[in-house]
Amino acid sequence: LDISALKLFLMSAMDEGYNTLAISGGEPFMYRELKELLKFSKEHGYYNSVTTNGGLLGSAGNQEILQYINLVAVSLDGKKEKHNYIRNNPAAFDQLLKALEILKNHQGRFGFIHLLHNEPLDTLKWLCEFALEHKARLLHLHPMESAGRGKPIFNALELTDDLRHKMFILY
Repeated sequence: LDISALKLFLMSAMDEGYNTLAISGGEPFMYRELKELLKFSKEHGYYNSVTTNGGLLGSAGNQEILQYINLVAVSLDGKKEKHNYIRNNPAAFDQLLKALEILKNHQGRFGFIHLLHNEPLDTLKWLCEFALEHKARLLHLHPMESAGRGKPIFNALELTDDLRHKMFILY
Protein backbone atom coordinates (compact mmCIF):
# COMPACT_ATOMS: atom_id res chain seq x y z
CA LEU A 1 0.00 0.00 0.00
CA ASP A 2 1.16 3.50 -0.77
CA ILE A 3 2.51 5.12 2.41
CA SER A 4 1.28 8.61 1.50
CA ALA A 5 -2.28 7.30 1.03
CA LEU A 6 -2.08 5.53 4.40
CA LYS A 7 -0.88 8.70 6.12
CA LEU A 8 -3.69 10.69 4.55
CA PHE A 9 -6.17 8.04 5.66
CA LEU A 10 -4.84 8.10 9.24
CA MET A 11 -5.20 11.87 9.44
CA SER A 12 -8.75 11.64 8.10
CA ALA A 13 -9.58 8.84 10.56
CA MET A 14 -8.17 10.88 13.43
CA ASP A 15 -10.48 13.74 12.46
CA GLU A 16 -13.35 11.25 12.85
CA GLY A 17 -12.20 10.31 16.37
CA TYR A 18 -10.14 7.18 15.73
CA ASN A 19 -6.94 6.78 17.72
CA THR A 20 -5.85 3.14 17.33
CA LEU A 21 -3.91 1.56 14.48
CA ALA A 22 -3.93 -2.25 14.50
CA ILE A 23 -1.78 -3.92 11.86
CA SER A 24 -1.92 -7.62 11.10
CA GLY A 25 -0.94 -9.81 8.21
CA GLY A 26 0.22 -11.61 6.37
CA GLU A 27 3.29 -10.62 8.29
CA PRO A 28 3.47 -6.86 9.04
CA PHE A 29 7.25 -6.86 9.41
CA MET A 30 7.51 -7.66 5.70
CA TYR A 31 5.97 -4.28 4.80
CA ARG A 32 8.87 -2.06 3.72
CA GLU A 33 7.18 1.12 4.95
CA LEU A 34 6.21 -0.25 8.39
CA LYS A 35 8.67 1.90 10.34
CA GLU A 36 7.61 5.09 8.57
CA LEU A 37 3.91 4.27 9.02
CA LEU A 38 4.20 3.45 12.72
CA LYS A 39 6.46 6.43 13.44
CA PHE A 40 3.96 8.72 11.70
CA SER A 41 0.96 7.31 13.52
CA LYS A 42 2.73 7.40 16.90
CA GLU A 43 3.75 11.04 16.34
CA HIS A 44 0.09 11.84 15.67
CA GLY A 45 -1.15 10.23 18.87
CA TYR A 46 -2.23 6.82 17.65
CA TYR A 47 -2.00 3.72 19.82
CA ASN A 48 -0.18 1.20 17.62
CA SER A 49 -0.57 -2.56 17.83
CA VAL A 50 0.95 -5.15 15.54
CA THR A 51 0.08 -8.84 15.26
CA THR A 52 3.01 -11.01 14.18
CA ASN A 53 4.31 -14.56 14.27
CA GLY A 54 7.56 -13.04 15.58
CA GLY A 55 9.76 -14.76 13.02
CA LEU A 56 11.25 -11.54 11.64
CA LEU A 57 12.05 -9.80 14.93
CA GLY A 58 15.68 -10.92 14.83
CA SER A 59 16.83 -8.09 12.56
CA ALA A 60 18.11 -4.85 14.04
CA GLY A 61 15.85 -2.86 11.74
CA ASN A 62 12.72 -4.64 12.92
CA GLN A 63 13.79 -4.33 16.53
CA GLU A 64 14.17 -0.57 15.99
CA ILE A 65 10.52 -0.46 14.86
CA LEU A 66 9.40 -1.75 18.28
CA GLN A 67 9.82 1.73 19.77
CA TYR A 68 6.80 2.87 17.73
CA ILE A 69 4.55 0.00 18.84
CA ASN A 70 2.45 0.11 21.99
CA LEU A 71 1.60 -3.60 21.94
CA VAL A 72 2.86 -6.56 19.92
CA ALA A 73 0.41 -9.47 19.71
CA VAL A 74 2.27 -12.69 18.93
CA SER A 75 0.29 -15.48 17.27
CA LEU A 76 0.34 -18.58 19.49
CA ASP A 77 -1.44 -21.65 18.14
CA GLY A 78 -0.98 -23.93 21.15
CA LYS A 79 1.71 -26.14 22.57
CA LYS A 80 4.86 -26.69 20.51
CA GLU A 81 3.63 -29.63 18.41
CA LYS A 82 0.27 -28.03 17.57
CA HIS A 83 1.82 -24.60 16.93
CA ASN A 84 4.37 -26.11 14.54
CA TYR A 85 1.66 -28.14 12.78
CA ILE A 86 -0.64 -25.17 12.27
CA ARG A 87 2.26 -22.97 11.13
CA ASN A 88 3.52 -25.79 8.88
CA ASN A 89 7.02 -25.16 10.22
CA PRO A 90 8.92 -27.48 12.58
CA ALA A 91 10.85 -24.48 13.98
CA ALA A 92 7.89 -22.10 14.45
CA PHE A 93 7.56 -22.52 18.22
CA ASP A 94 11.29 -22.06 18.79
CA GLN A 95 11.14 -18.91 16.64
CA LEU A 96 8.25 -17.68 18.80
CA LEU A 97 10.33 -18.21 21.96
CA LYS A 98 13.21 -16.20 20.44
CA ALA A 99 10.77 -13.43 19.54
CA LEU A 100 9.53 -13.33 23.14
CA GLU A 101 13.06 -12.79 24.43
CA ILE A 102 13.54 -9.93 21.98
CA LEU A 103 10.22 -8.37 23.01
CA LYS A 104 11.01 -8.73 26.72
CA ASN A 105 14.41 -7.06 26.23
CA HIS A 106 13.19 -4.24 23.97
CA GLN A 107 9.84 -3.21 25.31
CA GLY A 108 8.01 -5.82 27.35
CA ARG A 109 4.67 -4.73 25.88
CA PHE A 110 3.43 -7.87 24.21
CA GLY A 111 0.69 -10.42 24.42
CA PHE A 112 -0.65 -13.45 22.63
CA ILE A 113 -3.40 -13.98 20.13
CA HIS A 114 -4.78 -17.51 19.86
CA LEU A 115 -7.18 -18.99 17.35
CA LEU A 116 -9.58 -21.33 19.13
CA HIS A 117 -9.91 -24.69 17.43
CA ASN A 118 -10.85 -28.25 18.32
CA GLU A 119 -8.22 -28.56 21.03
CA PRO A 120 -8.54 -30.12 24.48
CA LEU A 121 -9.86 -27.70 27.08
CA ASP A 122 -6.66 -28.14 29.11
CA THR A 123 -4.90 -26.29 26.27
CA LEU A 124 -6.68 -23.13 27.43
CA LYS A 125 -5.24 -23.64 30.91
CA TRP A 126 -1.80 -24.11 29.35
CA LEU A 127 -2.23 -20.92 27.29
CA CYS A 128 -3.04 -18.92 30.43
CA GLU A 129 -0.08 -20.37 32.29
CA PHE A 130 2.23 -19.73 29.31
CA ALA A 131 1.04 -16.12 29.07
CA LEU A 132 1.56 -15.57 32.81
CA GLU A 133 4.98 -17.26 32.74
CA HIS A 134 6.13 -14.92 29.99
CA LYS A 135 4.50 -11.86 31.58
CA ALA A 136 2.24 -11.20 28.61
CA ARG A 137 -0.13 -8.24 28.87
CA LEU A 138 -2.77 -9.82 26.66
CA LEU A 139 -4.28 -13.19 25.83
CA HIS A 140 -6.77 -12.72 23.02
CA LEU A 141 -8.88 -15.74 22.05
CA HIS A 142 -11.04 -15.95 18.96
CA PRO A 143 -12.38 -18.71 16.68
CA MET A 144 -10.33 -19.97 13.78
CA GLU A 145 -11.60 -18.87 10.39
CA SER A 146 -11.61 -20.60 7.02
CA ALA A 147 -9.40 -18.03 5.33
CA GLY A 148 -5.80 -17.50 4.32
CA ARG A 149 -3.31 -20.08 5.58
CA GLY A 150 -6.01 -21.58 7.83
CA LYS A 151 -8.28 -22.53 4.95
CA PRO A 152 -6.66 -25.89 4.04
CA ILE A 153 -6.70 -27.14 7.66
CA PHE A 154 -9.92 -25.47 8.81
CA ASN A 155 -12.15 -28.55 8.53
CA ALA A 156 -9.73 -30.64 10.58
CA LEU A 157 -9.50 -27.99 13.32
CA GLU A 158 -12.97 -26.41 13.34
CA LEU A 159 -14.61 -26.10 16.74
CA THR A 160 -17.35 -28.63 17.32
CA ASP A 161 -20.67 -27.32 18.63
CA ASP A 162 -20.05 -29.19 21.88
CA LEU A 163 -16.63 -27.61 22.40
CA ARG A 164 -17.94 -24.17 21.40
CA HIS A 165 -20.67 -24.52 24.04
CA LYS A 166 -18.18 -25.60 26.74
CA MET A 167 -15.90 -22.66 25.95
CA PHE A 168 -18.84 -20.26 26.08
CA ILE A 169 -19.79 -21.56 29.53
CA LEU A 170 -16.19 -21.34 30.75
CA TYR A 171 -15.85 -17.73 29.65
